[in-house]
Amino acid sequence: MRRLTVFLTLSILLLACATARTQGTSTLTLQQAIATALQNLPEVQEAQGAVRAAEAQVGYVHSLYYPDIHMLAQDLYGSNKSTSASYLSMPGIPKTSGSTLEPSNNFLGGLVVNQVLYDFGRRSWTLDASESQSQAAGLGLAATRVDAILNVKQTYFSVLANQRLISVNQAAVNRRGKILEMAQKGYDIGLRPKIDVVTAKTNQSEAQIALIRATGDLQNAKAALNYAMGVENPAPYELEDILNYQEVPGTLEDFLGRAYQERPDLQETLHQEEASKKEVEAVKSDYFPFVTASASVNALGSDVPLTSNWDVAVILDVPINWYRVRHEVSEARARLEQEDARVRSVRDRVTLDVEGAYNDLISAKNGVPAAQQSLDAAKERLEIADGRYKVGQGNIIELTDAQTFLTTADAEYVRALYDYNRAAARLERAIGGPLTR
Repeated sequence: MRRLTVFLTLSILLLACATARTQGTSTLTLQQAIATALQNLPEVQEAQGAVRAAEAQVGYVHSLYYPDIHMLAQDLYGSNKSTSASYLSMPGIPKTSGSTLEPSNNFLGGLVVNQVLYDFGRRSWTLDASESQSQAAGLGLAATRVDAILNVKQTYFSVLANQRLISVNQAAVNRRGKILEMAQKGYDIGLRPKIDVVTAKTNQSEAQIALIRATGDLQNAKAALNYAMGVENPAPYELEDILNYQEVPGTLEDFLGRAYQERPDLQETLHQEEASKKEVEAVKSDYFPFVTASASVNALGSDVPLTSNWDVAVILDVPINWYRVRHEVSEARARLEQEDARVRSVRDRVTLDVEGAYNDLISAKNGVPAAQQSLDAAKERLEIADGRYKVGQGNIIELTDAQTFLTTADAEYVRALYDYNRAAARLERAIGGPLTR
């Protein structure tokens, strides 16, 4: 009896901690949980940073189409004992020369503008590659978000399932308590043997242990949900109970077709492959020369008025670095081969993910009505066994078995609903978007 009292006290305390409705407790919907995760998770923030970096790279490549402008102002004090330059030089501004032993001030100011006129596609191919990389980064963010949504849904449904399992185990404790009460009364008036009382106490203790374990599982499930949302020590909340059965229309072929078109990680690899193709062309353009226009205006001297100069030039720059370029092209082509293999690998994984999630969904779909039938049969069986025991026709083993069967069937029905909703969430992730449009 003392052991039973300890189990009862512990279970009541744990159940109260798990299910108590405190003042100010809010209801957390699935969509709110998803929004919280997308806002807080560091993985999502990291992917957002990658998108911003890729967009900035596109802007940088765009800037290569604009003139390269330099401005210089300098005041130099010193002597010039030879004809070497007295100024820091830059393209378009000539060096000063002369010879004097007396220190003097020398001034220089200038403006130089360089503009690439034609580069045989260097900038256009580089721009195309950077835009493909930017699109790939955006799709990488989408893939990260899809994974985050899956984790939230799975942990959300896990909490709901564990809450229902606590109710199942609490109902089992209550039923075992009634059996103990009937067995004790029957023993007191001599209608039941002592073994019925002992058996009833043992069964109730087992039900208490199961309830305590279910309560611990619920706490772990809530911790997993908080982690999936990226929050620590959140304000008390309760979940909207949406653990139900809602049939998902569609065939395997439909879902595979959508996955090949919409799966973010597959589309990301396709854009990475496209970027690699354009990078090969950009590197190959280094075999060809540049045609550049340059213009400058400057003023220099040691006294006012300063001497003004200007010049305009068209420059043909022919790089003789074909050995280096050849290896750079080989490297770029090797990366392209890597991306091509990666595309095939990701496509195969997409196919496997969709087929596995779809098969699990069909299996779970068939399991829900089977679990419901088992639950209905268990209720009827317990009703019969309970009636037989009350009138003295049945024994405690028959009644205990009926109660155990009902508890098991009830728990299996909860798990069947959980498996179905989890499989639907996995299929949603596998195709990269909502199951219904």
